[in-house]
Amino acid sequence: MRQLLASLLRAPFSAARLYLFFASLMVVISVFFTPEGMTPDEGPHFFRAIQVSQGELTGMRKGNQSGGMIPSSVLPALISTVDLIGHPERHFSITSFDQASHIPWSQTYDFIDFSNVAIYAPGGYLPEALAIRISRLTGLSVLQTFYVARLTNGFVTILLCTAAIALSRRGTAWLLVLASLPMTLNLAGSCSHDGILIGLAALAAAILTRHTAASRWSTGNWLGLSALFALLAMAKPPLLLAALLPAAFARRTALRPLLPFTLSLLATAVWYICGIAPFKVQFLAQTGVSDSGQIRWMLLHPLKTLAVTLHTLALYAPAFACQMIGRLGWLDTPLSKQFYVLTALVLVLAFLSGALWKGAAPARQERRSVLATLAIVAASSLGIMLSLYVIWSPVGSDVISGIQGRYFLPLLPFCALLLPAMPQAGRLAPGLARHQISVALLAVFLSIDAVTLGHALLARFW
Repeated sequence: MRQLLASLLRAPFSAARLYLFFASLMVVISVFFTPEGMTPDEGPHFFRAIQVSQGELTGMRKGNQSGGMIPSSVLPALISTVDLIGHPERHFSITSFDQASHIPWSQTYDFIDFSNVAIYAPGGYLPEALAIRISRLTGLSVLQTFYVARLTNGFVTILLCTAAIALSRRGTAWLLVLASLPMTLNLAGSCSHDGILIGLAALAAAILTRHTAASRWSTGNWLGLSALFALLAMAKPPLLLAALLPAAFARRTALRPLLPFTLSLLATAVWYICGIAPFKVQFLAQTGVSDSGQIRWMLLHPLKTLAVTLHTLALYAPAFACQMIGRLGWLDTPLSKQFYVLTALVLVLAFLSGALWKGAAPARQERRSVLATLAIVAASSLGIMLSLYVIWSPVGSDVISGIQGRYFLPLLPFCALLLPAMPQAGRLAPGLARHQISVALLAVFLSIDAVTLGHALLARFW
């Protein structure tokens, strides 16, 4: 027995397998414990995925609305939970669910307005769209298809994140904790494309952790990395700046590291011309919101714009942090204060883990690369905030409206590039014993994580 135990301990515990187990459990919990439509904008995201599954890559404009032609039976199948939004005292009705679960896909179509989602690029919806297409062909009902789409999104996301954890040479613990946050996995187990985007960002970051100035990657490798960044930038244009990160790790004379940014810029420009500009409608015009008016105001008042950004952060930074960790439902399902504190502590320890271990210090990141990464992540975060200032905030408002902490989750994996390199991919710490201890401690955290997620969803909706 002792020999068996000793041999098991000599083999490194797999952080990727640990994540895969707990993330799979948490995705299943999210999929089946969260009523349909009870993550932000999940209905519109499902409509957009249906649209893509029908071969319609762009939205459709109808007057001052933007959306698409969706089977008439979809809305009645999903509408039974609308009265739960913003009402934590209300709970899910099994009777309504049972009635809705038998509604089939209709052969008639209606125009449905989902203006805030219709302009999103189709890339992040492809797995879900394929699942919807197959489900319709096999005769599943609308609601059954909805849950198949959720499961597809969830498992594609965790496979992307698992690959990232297995490949990463820097910040593996950081990536693992980010990928296991209740918010991350609740988004993954929904019909939103946000989980897929977080997974793509984690994989792109993990691949970059393997790159150094001396690396000699083939053009094919660079094109693959470019595809990841292009998918991110087309879905969320402020993430375009993240495609500059490969150039920060390359020799100054190298040109191929510029491929991710160049191709992402081209793809984003094409999508803007074909998929955004023709279908973008003005949001909340009656409240003083004007995209063009806000842009003019920002250009005339750059210092005031910066002051508005700082003022917004001063007011809401703690709320954004809690939302990133997990404020579920339509931001009406908080987790316990103790869990927020614990998760914040684990995130800090995961980020600093390379510096905390004494002896056998791993290779530090170059100062130039650290500064470039910090600048790009900060600029991308600012881009996210200012884009929301343009499309959701009244002209000249003293605070930015519409920001949610989850919007920053696709950026955080790139902070792994700041951290020291480990001797082997997928390692949490230098040295076998330290790695084993780290994996064991993370297993304890992930157990708490899964229980917290399940309890929060059960208490809120059931």
